[in-house]
Amino acid sequence: MWNKLTHFYVNKYIVTPFASKKYFISYCFKHKALWFRNYKVASRTIDHVLREVEGDKNYIYSSQVGYLPKRYRDYFKFAFVRKPEDRFISAWRNLVLQRNYFKFQAEEYEKMRDLDHFIKWALPINKETCDEHLRAQYSLIDLDHVDFIGYMERFEDDFKYVAKQMGFKYHKPEKKNISGPVIDKISDHHLDIIKEMYKKDVEIFFS
Repeated sequence: MWNKLTHFYVNKYIVTPFASKKYFISYCFKHKALWFRNYKVASRTIDHVLREVEGDKNYIYSSQVGYLPKRYRDYFKFAFVRKPEDRFISAWRNLVLQRNYFKFQAEEYEKMRDLDHFIKWALPINKETCDEHLRAQYSLIDLDHVDFIGYMERFEDDFKYVAKQMGFKYHKPEKKNISGPVIDKISDHHLDIIKEMYKKDVEIFFS
């Protein structure tokens, strides 16, 4: 209870209004860890596992907040990333083809079901402040204080390492909302545009 009160009254209401950078953080107080959530990168799977090992009293799935790194210097801080082209296409398929997450008007929504049109719509969006599903991955992670960055492409091994560092018995997580292989069905032209759109992510995590 005290951990949750500290979060809400310190991080959410005192720190956040003055923070220059804010993150989607999940707090694990039992195993002393912070997870910087990166959407469309096994986030549902990771959340499921952490809820199970932490329990309701020790886990907070926070909205976007500022935080004080010094308060969590002895916590294990981690995040997961994914190839930008895979992540973007997964977002398009899940948030556009399967449902109208962005609430486009009917005529526009039909256009957005074409990848080329959706890419053109997404191109000018500020990738550091836009919806978290399309936001650049580097902006979702406190790169100055993160201890470990895992990769979607080797999720099982990297999540096993996270479990070991946190100190809980590892069980292979049930993958939730995981899209299958998609790249072989997308043109090289579109892939190049997406990678250029997320050039900084490519340079930081995949070069």
